[in-house]
Amino acid sequence: MKIKEILNRYWAIIFVAIPIILQMIFFYFPMVQGAFYSLTNWTGLTYNFDFVGLNNYKILFSDPKFIKSIGFTLIVTLCMIAGQIGFGILIARALNANIKGKTFFRAWFFFPAVLSGVVVSLVFKQIFNYGLPKIGSMLGIEFLQTSLLGTTWGAIFAVIFVLLWQGIAMPVIIFLAGFQSIPQEIIEAARMDGANDKQIFWNIEITYLLPSISMVFIMALKGGLTAFDQIFALTGGGPSDATTSLGLLVYNYAFKNNQLLRTAVIGRNVRRIGKQAFYNCKNLRTITIRTSMLTKKNVGAKAFKGTYKKVKVKVPAKQFKTYKKFLKSKGMGAKAIYKNTLIK
Repeated sequence: MKIKEILNRYWAIIFVAIPIILQMIFFYFPMVQGAFYSLTNWTGLTYNFDFVGLNNYKILFSDPKFIKSIGFTLIVTLCMIAGQIGFGILIARALNANIKGKTFFRAWFFFPAVLSGVVVSLVFKQIFNYGLPKIGSMLGIEFLQTSLLGTTWGAIFAVIFVLLWQGIAMPVIIFLAGFQSIPQEIIEAARMDGANDKQIFWNIEITYLLPSISMVFIMALKGGLTAFDQIFALTGGGPSDATTSLGLLVYNYAFKNNQLLRTAVIGRNVRRIGKQAFYNCKNLRTITIRTSMLTKKNVGAKAFKGTYKKVKVKVPAKQFKTYKKFLKSKGMGAKAIYKNTLIK
């Protein structure tokens, strides 16, 4: 059977199978793999790991920063869902009315969606830090004289306001399309039967908007749970981690100072360690170096600067003296404990 005949005969199956296969490879497989690695002590640097059960989850849920970030993320998510659905419907209903300049207003409400989230956050950061306090001083309004970003609830309000200001654009377009899809004959018939605007809204318009509401709900849920760039640029998670979302917490732990890194194994095939590779890893307690190919030239400056003072360093027996000497020049603490190990 020729390829063309196979395509003609099974095109529907192939059409569906390709996206399913891609989703399994790039979504479900990494998800299962991540769940498996969460039960191990894998550091992400080597292929060596041991099964530790639920110990990682025990450490995670005993972390007050994690609990605080969950609370903040839930607040943001709920406000995003309620705000985008509530304000989105109200604005879309107003823009669907016969008013002058409605085309201009429709374009204006969509304008925030084309802007960068980081740029928007940086602009509002200047407004909250300098603009509003200046206005508060001029008008004698006491609560405006202090930057919103300097207080816990003020910073939370500022984050939610910025996220909603930029995130409301797409829901407005979706709800506007939903309003325009409602047959006018049904609304006119309802008015002839004596229905007022409130009854038409709750009994007809909301019913037709249910598919749009479900779509906006999913978008807002995803946006709230994955909020990162606006928060990072606006507050950086402060004050006192009050606005640290789950995404920002992962960034702080995984990429900023590697605060959760406790064990590192440098494989036998490693030839180079980059500049500041383990910089400020204060909780790094054990470093196992299996490679014998490291030299002072191919280990970057401050590669081990700021690690745990009494970190245990296991090095190959033949390179014990050499490694101990030049690792100190790369930031390894003077109180580091060195041990001989044989390369297995």
